[in-house]
Amino acid sequence: MWKKGTNNYIDRIGTGKSSKTFDRPQLGKMTRRRLFPGTTTRGVWKLKMVTGVSTFVADRVVCEPAVNVEEFRTIGITQRFEELGWERVLDWCEDITSRVYLAAVYEWLSTLRFENSDGPAPTWQLIGNIAKNQMIMSFEHMNAIARFDSLVVEAYDYYDYDHFLDNKTNTAYPDQMLASIFPGSGGAGKSRNDLSLEGRILQGISIENIMVWFRDRRTVKAPDCRVLHALLYGTPRLSWRQIVMINTWDTRESFKQKMIPYVRLISTMILQQNVLPQESLWVSKPVDQFNLASMKRHWKITVKVFGHVHTVEDDQGKQL
Repeated sequence: MWKKGTNNYIDRIGTGKSSKTFDRPQLGKMTRRRLFPGTTTRGVWKLKMVTGVSTFVADRVVCEPAVNVEEFRTIGITQRFEELGWERVLDWCEDITSRVYLAAVYEWLSTLRFENSDGPAPTWQLIGNIAKNQMIMSFEHMNAIARFDSLVVEAYDYYDYDHFLDNKTNTAYPDQMLASIFPGSGGAGKSRNDLSLEGRILQGISIENIMVWFRDRRTVKAPDCRVLHALLYGTPRLSWRQIVMINTWDTRESFKQKMIPYVRLISTMILQQNVLPQESLWVSKPVDQFNLASMKRHWKITVKVFGHVHTVEDDQGKQL
């Protein structure tokens, strides 16, 4: 069940109150000991996520691309993001450094704890250590980089952490959500191919910049449906910053998920808070530019221009 923002959410920001803290993945002690005898929770996470990574950007690391705002405006995609206050989600990383601070990102994630987890979402904090310094991911710290949620805080709808990720609950919110997203299947579809053409474009951007994941990208999960419905129809009015914090903590907590999302965002926050150790390992990963030509090359979706009219069509003849 999602929760509507209230002024109480604003009142509690910055109070420093922490009523509940998570400091370890929900992996049973016996399971950890059986699979990795003698290892700690932190050691297990590092063993699965970091082993074998040297100076290359591993396949498991998602580096956010910059989306060409003006090109996608011509086909109505940029406007979907603007309606939610997510316009900077598309291009915030366009002018940042190409450096990705892998060692510091790994260390921060491996020591992560979740503060204020049972409080209003805008008070959440993900806190980890880099060397002897503490680095915090919060709503305020993210908006110090770019104005990601440009609407007022109380304008957004906030989910409970568990409900947002649960594939078996919330399928009725909002009404007819699945039927709206999968128009050709009457809501019975689960595949990317069952989405409308606009939905496929939005979902393709989402799995790199919003609801980031490495699992089977041909399948649309319940959290994807909520993000897509928000973009297509404006409800629920999700907070991008809350999605980032949910997905980041899920990465830390999940034992099987070999993926690190938002690595450019986390790297930028490390610099922002001046906690980068000297001689810390970094790699150069230039920011990819995603534009209409990229969409044609990777997704076989073409934009044809006739005067001032833009027609979007895929290789099966489906049009936007």
